[in-house]
Amino acid sequence: MTHLEVREELFRELAHHSAVVTIITDEAFTVRYASHTATSFFACETILAIGKEFFEFIEPNQIANWKEAFFEFKLNGHAGPTLQPVILHNKKKVFSVELVYLPAGNNQANWMIRLSDITDQQLKEETLQKTTEHFDQIFYKTTHDLKAPIRSALGLLNLAENASDEQRSEYMSLVKTNLLKLDKFIDELNEFFSGNRLEVKNELIDFKRLADEELKFVSGLAEHKQISISLDVSQKNQFYSDIFRVKTILTNLIANAIKYADANKKFAFVRVFIQVTSDKATIQVEDNGIGIEPQYLSKIFDRFFRANHAVPGTGMGLFILKDTVERLKGNVEVTSLKNVGTTFTVILPNLVRPTIL
Repeated sequence: MTHLEVREELFRELAHHSAVVTIITDEAFTVRYASHTATSFFACETILAIGKEFFEFIEPNQIANWKEAFFEFKLNGHAGPTLQPVILHNKKKVFSVELVYLPAGNNQANWMIRLSDITDQQLKEETLQKTTEHFDQIFYKTTHDLKAPIRSALGLLNLAENASDEQRSEYMSLVKTNLLKLDKFIDELNEFFSGNRLEVKNELIDFKRLADEELKFVSGLAEHKQISISLDVSQKNQFYSDIFRVKTILTNLIANAIKYADANKKFAFVRVFIQVTSDKATIQVEDNGIGIEPQYLSKIFDRFFRANHAVPGTGMGLFILKDTVERLKGNVEVTSLKNVGTTFTVILPNLVRPTIL
């Protein structure tokens, strides 16, 4: 056995026992060798891939990226940025890719393609990213919900400064109510985090009681801005969903309507309608605020998007609203006319518990 043959045999032995998938093709990308681990990539026995074109095993929408990566590598000795998106999704597997160009003399050459299975790593990264995003949203929701009763209390205190003794006593009572609600919210938040509640819970919801509580949070702010708020709830059926998340939806919708009220209108209003049937709850919040321009309607649920920079905000409120609605397997729609008003409609399915016989 020649020295070259010994080296080739050693390479094949190393490649065969490596967890990394090793594939060698000729210049025309015909598969000449594949390690036994390549079965996970080819989705067939390795021997059946020998003699076939490598691109037969690549998803069609990724072939152009692969060819560009090969060209860049041959031209510059490295794949450049074109290799970065070359991650193969095949049979629910994800592989990172490394290329090696092997000149063989006599105007011949081979390509060595090394693939590392990073499926588990990718799944962990995606799970971590989703968890991080979820807690980012909880953090924003927390600060958002803490601000609502504080601003409401401040609005009431402003009103109390110039009020009669009788009115001042009434306003201070409402301030106390807001602070008690704030204290209750902090208790609920502690319970949420202590249970690490990433999952959706099925809890019996009394929408009238829940909506009344949420409106008390913002009553002072609404009165300070001279906004009339009305509530109409029709619930004859038991309804199950996640109370914490339904509160998030109500708080965001109502606070958003108050935030974008039109100061130029003499009679500003926010109307909340909730109708509950055996299979769903429909929450509709209507206002006659500043409205949304048509070109922004498709973007308002995007993270950090703000249609009106004249009003303070982070652009996270409606993003969180949509995400929360989707976590409850519902959907949200919006209609709006600039300078006329906006209506948000949220439909949530009844996550009623199955009957135990």
